[in-house]
Amino acid sequence: MMSLRKIILEKIQSSANQTIPFDIFMDLALYHPEISAPGYYLNPKINIGPQGDFITSPEVSNLFGYALAQHISSVFAQLDSSQKNILELGAGSGKLAIDILKRLKDLDQTPDHYFILERSGALQTLQNQNLKAAHPDFIHKIIWLTEHPSNFNGVILANEVCDALAVKLFKKIDTKIFELGVDFNLSLVPIAPDPALVKNIENIEKRLGLLPNHYQSEVCLVLKPWLSYLNSFLDQGCILLIDYGYTEQDYYTPARSTGTLLCYEQHKAYDNPLINIGQRDITAHVNFSQIAEVGVDLGLDLLGYCTQMMFLAACQIDKLASIYPKKSHGLQTLMHPSLRGENFKVMALGKNIQEEDLIGFNFQDLR
Repeated sequence: MMSLRKIILEKIQSSANQTIPFDIFMDLALYHPEISAPGYYLNPKINIGPQGDFITSPEVSNLFGYALAQHISSVFAQLDSSQKNILELGAGSGKLAIDILKRLKDLDQTPDHYFILERSGALQTLQNQNLKAAHPDFIHKIIWLTEHPSNFNGVILANEVCDALAVKLFKKIDTKIFELGVDFNLSLVPIAPDPALVKNIENIEKRLGLLPNHYQSEVCLVLKPWLSYLNSFLDQGCILLIDYGYTEQDYYTPARSTGTLLCYEQHKAYDNPLINIGQRDITAHVNFSQIAEVGVDLGLDLLGYCTQMMFLAACQIDKLASIYPKKSHGLQTLMHPSLRGENFKVMALGKNIQEEDLIGFNFQDLR
């Protein structure tokens, strides 16, 4: 049985320059589909939560999902279609879906369908088990997709999805931009850069000034085709993106000279993605300026952008804590500025939706 490490090494050995770009490596390490040598997110043994490698906001507190349901309700109120749906991208353990459906049920606003797009068979099984136990009366309306829906009306949720999109690494050496690739020794080495990467960095430098020598960071070139894909089937509603990240100015500050790429294993952060391949999560912070620019270029409206703390406050999370007092643990972690409150941001892109009627952005506008 061939290991994922060996598969990657063979791919490197068979390449023209005995290297592969880092984004190709990252995609293989996270999403290699073969059952015998799965990428991290497709590993049947993946474990999200306190016993796993990382924890997400839905696992911190039920109030996170309840608050998102408040915002979703304000989107549903604007939909012209008789169909009001939710599509969650990468649903983890199913915890977020469980909590959203609980609150929407209490509001008497359950969606017509709750779609889930999940690449991991193991997580699909776990989600099905957990959702069936929590919402047995709604399970027939929860649909795991193998391809995107058509003519979608509602809310597309991407909670901590963008940080796992493969990124290109670059380094400035003697005033020139080099892409970083992975060689047969599993080391990062300079390679000839993708022209699209160079153009992207040139545009960044036009806006922010020249990056210093030896500066290293990341650019996510797959963001545009990914958002274009979501845009292709959204008729009316919004794409809600929640993740840790910065504006372009904060992302590419000279002080952040080694980038944001990190790996997580057993709740510990590591800076070397080239060991324990397939056993570690690999992430990079999100450039929200890039998301906004790409979204608007695609014809989407930038409906809102704020910190998670202000988004949840606008969604009346304090009131929800009093309605569901037994579920209010973890509130400080979600809201505290030095924890998830300000490190995480929320952005909404949409079509045919009035921004002033979206409650999640009533307290703060950072657009």
